[in-house]
Amino acid sequence: AAVVLASIGTAEAQLVLEELSDHPIVALRNEWWSFRAAFSWDADSEAAARATNITVIHYRVLRGTHAVVSSGNFSAIDPEFGALKTHRTFEVKDASAGYHRYELQLALAPNFTSSDTQVTSLSFYTHVIYGGLSLLPPLFTIATVVGTRNVLLSLYTGVFTACFIVYRFNPVAAFSRSFDTLILDALSDRGHAEVILFTWFLSGMVACILKSGGGDGLVRAFSKFAHTPRAGSIITVVLGLLIFFDGIANTLIVGQTVRPITDTLRISREKLAFLVDATSSPVTSVSPISTWVGFELSLIENTLRDLADS
Repeated sequence: AAVVLASIGTAEAQLVLEELSDHPIVALRNEWWSFRAAFSWDADSEAAARATNITVIHYRVLRGTHAVVSSGNFSAIDPEFGALKTHRTFEVKDASAGYHRYELQLALAPNFTSSDTQVTSLSFYTHVIYGGLSLLPPLFTIATVVGTRNVLLSLYTGVFTACFIVYRFNPVAAFSRSFDTLILDALSDRGHAEVILFTWFLSGMVACILKSGGGDGLVRAFSKFAHTPRAGSIITVVLGLLIFFDGIANTLIVGQTVRPITDTLRISREKLAFLVDATSSPVTSVSPISTWVGFELSLIENTLRDLADS
C-alpha cells in the first residue's frame, strides 16, 4: 500500500514499502538483530516532499498485531546525495521467545493508530530462542566425539542439533534442512569450496610424501635432536613456526610428520594437537606472507569503509 506523505494542491509524495530482506530465520532472545527494508517513491515524490517540508518517516516493528518491539523515525533525505532514501536497516530486540510474526510499518505521522494516518507494512517470521540453546550444537559435537571417536559423525551431530533448534525442534525438518539447506549452501559457497579443494589436494600431496619415504627421512633427521619429551615438543613448535604460509597446510604437514616422533617419546596426542594448532593459524595470521593476507586486507578495507560511512 502507498503512504501519502504530503499533498499541496495536486502535488503528492508517495512511499511504497517494496520488500524486506536479510531478516534472520532464528534470533537470540534479548539480543539485537536486524533486517533491511527497501522502498520506492513515485516520480514527483521528491519535489512534493521538499515542497511540503517532509523530512521524517516514522516506523515501528510489531510482534503479532499489538506488541511494539521497536519504533522510531529516520530522515527521509539522504544527506550524502540529497535525494530521498530508498532503503534502511532496522534493529530489533525481543524479550519474548517463540516463533513470531513481525510486521514493519511506515507512516508519516507518529500516531499509527489514528484513522488519518496511512500506513504501509510488510511482515516476516523469525524464531526467537533463549541464548543458552546456542551452546547445544558444540556441546553435542564434543560429547559425540568423546563417545564415538568419529569426527564426521560428530560434526554432523552438531549440524543436526543446530537445525533442530532453528527449525523449531522438528526432527524431520531438521534432518532434511541439514542436507538440502545448510550443508548444500556451505558446499556451494566459493570460499568453502576453495578450502575443501585446497585441503583435498594438500592432503594428497602429504600422503604422497609420506608414502615415498619423505616423512621417514624428516623423522630420522629430527630424531637425533629429540631424546626427551621436552625436545620433541620444541621440535614440533619449531616446525610449526617454519611452515607459516597456510594454517591448514601447517596442521597437515607438521601433524603427520611429527606424530611418529611424539608417539615414540610418549607425548600425548592431545598435547601434540595443541602444539600443532597453536603454531598453525595463529602464526599464519600474523605472517606478512601467507594465504591469510588477502582476507585480512578485505576485513580492514570493509571496516574503513564502514567507519567512513558512519
